[in-house]
Amino acid sequence: MDADDLITDGFTIAWMKRSKIPPDFETAWLIAVARNLVMSQRAKGLRRAALEHLTRHPPRHADSAEAAAITDLGARDALLGMSDSEREVLLMSAWENLSNREIAIALGISENTAAVRLSRAKKTFVDLIRCLPTPVRTDTHAECTEVGGGTTQEARNGDN
Repeated sequence: MDADDLITDGFTIAWMKRSKIPPDFETAWLIAVARNLVMSQRAKGLRRAALEHLTRHPPRHADSAEAAAITDLGARDALLGMSDSEREVLLMSAWENLSNREIAIALGISENTAAVRLSRAKKTFVDLIRCLPTPVRTDTHAECTEVGGGTTQEARNGDN
């Protein structure tokens, strides 16, 4: 799908939902529609590319089903432990392969703010992954504590 198709789809949606567009917010509403269409199209392309890659290059040796499930559940649990805004910016970068500039445009923020948010989101994700139990060790790191409904790892620097 090219830009013309996305524009056509955006205005088709706008026309069909014109009675629901908030007055004085038409531009913002159209930007949100366009953002959703672009993200949806990008996700479709990524899924298609991943499927084509797997079709052409099947894995030579698959991990055990248990290891794959634990890895997937760990990533899921870490993502669910993040705030919505952290998760959104991390997924835009990791899954949608958006640059800081593209994230900034999509969220209506500066590129620097997008970079800072992404850096913080990555740190939170890594901290949450480190604090998850492993198949061998059912306890978490001693540094892990419950904070704000999610688990995080406190830095050990002798100040605590």
